[in-house]
Amino acid sequence: MRNFFKNLFCLGTCLILFGCSNDDGAPIVVVPQTPKQITQFTQNTLSGAVLPSLVYHQMIGFNNKLWIIGGLTDQYINDIWNSTDGKKWTKVTVSGTQFGPRSYHRAIVFNNKLWVIAGWNNAGLSDVWSTADGVHWTQETASAAFGQRYAFDVVVFNNKLWLFGGLDNSAVEYDDVWSSTDGITWTLVTNTAEFGLRRDHQAFVFNNKMWISGGWGDGNTYSTIYSSTNGVNWTLETTSNFNASAVHQIVNTGTTLYLLGGRDFTTHFDTFKKSTDGKNWTNVIANSSFTARSGHQAVWFNNKIIISAGRNGGGYFNDVWSSN
Repeated sequence: MRNFFKNLFCLGTCLILFGCSNDDGAPIVVVPQTPKQITQFTQNTLSGAVLPSLVYHQMIGFNNKLWIIGGLTDQYINDIWNSTDGKKWTKVTVSGTQFGPRSYHRAIVFNNKLWVIAGWNNAGLSDVWSTADGVHWTQETASAAFGQRYAFDVVVFNNKLWLFGGLDNSAVEYDDVWSSTDGITWTLVTNTAEFGLRRDHQAFVFNNKMWISGGWGDGNTYSTIYSSTNGVNWTLETTSNFNASAVHQIVNTGTTLYLLGGRDFTTHFDTFKKSTDGKNWTNVIANSSFTARSGHQAVWFNNKIIISAGRNGGGYFNDVWSSN
């Protein structure tokens, strides 16, 4: 017992402690944990329900499962699949009413529920739905204050939902920010955010800030990244080696951000980069092991990055990849 408390004291007071030892004189050395480094991807062998070739869908972790929701195949769909490992998939049978077919929507976890927000089905959508189990869905509002909206992005920050930019039913681009404490009532935070007109961008939360990266807007493919702590005031971050890209994915592992895929107006990318500060980006490998793509999804799930589907030119993928 005396040895136990002595060792506990040493462990709690230092990472590498010189002079603290066991009774036999051996020093106690505590090695700091190195954050996991993602270096490669392997294509999963899929089983169970067959996933369609799919683009502009959503994939998200919720209730210890991966969920794929909606998207575009040869038509807009509202199908739902889930998986505990990204390999064996089950098609979910919904009970009762459900959101309609759509793509360019957003799915997000908020207040212990899974939410589906707006999107596109030959017209912009403005409805918001939620579920506690992925089977029973509730329409929270048929017409959110932000109006018909698609190709936007949403994050959770400071106990609120935040929505950024996108397109409306007339393909008008927006540079606005909206927030909501309940997913039903939405408040306009600003209609002229410094990040500018922007669609098909990626928003994420990192280091206690909201961030906006890349996207299209005003005829440009952006390589800019902005950050904000309040949604009103945005800072243009000085970045290095960040691709001008849209319809890309950024995954936050908790310590490191990973930029995966995307495209400009002519080319699809197999970009595979990382950053520990959101500003300076380095290539993980010159050519990623997954096929160049955009309109895909990538999430952090069970200590791995999972990538699903997307497109490269005219063809859609139905593959799933897992990182090391």
